[in-house]
Amino acid sequence: MVRDHTLRLALGAKSPGEILDAVLAAAPGTERIYVTAGAPWHADAERYPTLKDAVAAWLNSPSPRWTTATGRGKDRLAGHFVHQRQPVGRYAPAAQPDGDMVEIRSVGEWFDPSGADPATVRDAFRLLWQELRRHWSDAVLMGSPSQTGRDLWSRTIPTKGKWAGGYPVMSEELRGLLHATAGQGRTELITPPRVPAELPRLVEFDRTFAYAKHTWKSGVGAPQRVTARQFAAMDEKAQAKALMSCSHWHVKVTVPQG
Repeated sequence: MVRDHTLRLALGAKSPGEILDAVLAAAPGTERIYVTAGAPWHADAERYPTLKDAVAAWLNSPSPRWTTATGRGKDRLAGHFVHQRQPVGRYAPAAQPDGDMVEIRSVGEWFDPSGADPATVRDAFRLLWQELRRHWSDAVLMGSPSQTGRDLWSRTIPTKGKWAGGYPVMSEELRGLLHATAGQGRTELITPPRVPAELPRLVEFDRTFAYAKHTWKSGVGAPQRVTARQFAAMDEKAQAKALMSCSHWHVKVTVPQG
């Protein structure tokens, strides 16, 4: 799909070289080609021991006009990405291997292939690009959602002001404590107060976000040590803040005789 025009191309056996030749002849300057139907990289898959081997063979099919791109510039990674179902082929003209790169990718990286007809894909990409441009005038769509997300995230990092030189992080000691004690275990509970011969139910809680909660709320910089005497000297508000914050407590208890 080129703007509002539809071009129908004869791609032959659909090797990477044939796809590149046909598309670039009809739409010069194309930087990325999404395959929206079928999986040409699975051609002759039965000849190979694994699907990954078949994909690698297809990506590296010999072509007199194209060679594997070495990569340069933003979002221009080197070489092919061999994936069983969503591979990425990166090619450059054989006569100019350091020239402009063209990618061949699966539209499955962005959309469910079963509903990814070319017109829908084009309109979705256009609307997403327009929405991004509302926030960043130079925003572009990268090859995949993850690459696009990393680019957008990098735009939120301050370049001036208080945090321009970087964000403070927790001390090595605190990071070690969190890693050792804020585990991701699962807790199984039964209905109190008594445990019958046959359990009435089993409730399972997944504490997957326990560690993330710690890293979100914990302080940065060197840890502050507070003794019992110092804690007792705090006012009620300061004590409540200390108790509610993510912290580690060392408590000694003496049990009286009898």
